Amino acid sequence: MQRSKYLAALAAVAVTVTALFQSGCASWRAEDKAEYMKTNPTSRTEVPRYSREEPPAKPAPAAPAAPKAEAKPVASNEFTIKNDLLQVQKRVPAKGTLGQTLESQLIITALDNCAEAVVTDTIPDGSTFVKAEPPAQVAGNKLTWALGNLDRGQVIHAKIWYRADKEGTLVNCATLAAIPRGCAGTMIGKPALSIEKSGPATAKLGSDVTYTIVVKNTGTSDADNVVVTDNVPEGLAAASGEKVLTYNLGTLAPGTAKSIPVTLKATKRGEVCNPAVAKSTNAGEVKDDACTVIVQPGLAITKTGTKDQFIGRNASYQVV
Repeated sequence: MQRSKYLAALAAVAVTVTALFQSGCASWRAEDKAEYMKTNPTSRTEVPRYSREEPPAKPAPAAPAAPKAEAKPVASNEFTIKNDLLQVQKRVPAKGTLGQTLESQLIITALDNCAEAVVTDTIPDGSTFVKAEPPAQVAGNKLTWALGNLDRGQVIHAKIWYRADKEGTLVNCATLAAIPRGCAGTMIGKPALSIEKSGPATAKLGSDVTYTIVVKNTGTSDADNVVVTDNVPEGLAAASGEKVLTYNLGTLAPGTAKSIPVTLKATKRGEVCNPAVAKSTNAGEVKDDACTVIVQPGLAITKTGTKDQFIGRNASYQVV
């Protein structure tokens, strides 16, 4: 009897739970449908049926991308370094074999005038230095070229030989240094004077006698304050009556010359020599003269007659 009552009570509970569950599902679906139709009024599709307790599954998150491998630097067999004054281009063999003697090159270019130019190069670890051209100062594995003063555009080529003693990458490095250099030049020359005086070999008494004096700077710098003096000798006379004639030529540039005409009057018979002197404050003194014979016009004597005659006979002559 008791067992029958227990089973009847359990059945009643099951009916009640089923009714409640069906009522709740129907009510949820109606609410979901109403809300869906508000947001999608033109949709005619069937409203998906699901319960509040079972929302649609979210898509699985995408797997994170694998990190990219970093690129490793590739060794280069040449490089260029420079500053405002110098540029160094370095070239080494791209590959070699163990025990081989390798040759590297440096091209050093002066980009501007500079002083105390110094370039260094290293012998790679795992190698042995053989030689360098031009010769370098060697200290351990460091080679140094003290180049001193370089002019803009000057190029120096250097070569280094070394032997590969181990496998692997032989790393070779270079440095450069210099300081600015400015220069100004002063031309140093030497002036040198020359003088030449010329005139007629003969002149008539009382006539004008013209001499020419040529003074030239044969040196390589200016001859300053050049003065020419002409001493009038006895037998000649200047129109001014002066015994010393002076001519100021000023500055004579290298390779230039000045000519001076001097006209005097022949006042006395005989030979006269007319000296001239050129002086400069920085080129010393030079002198030259010209000599002229002054003659006096007179009667001309002409004698004519028998050219040949026997002894004891008379000869006739006529003097005009």
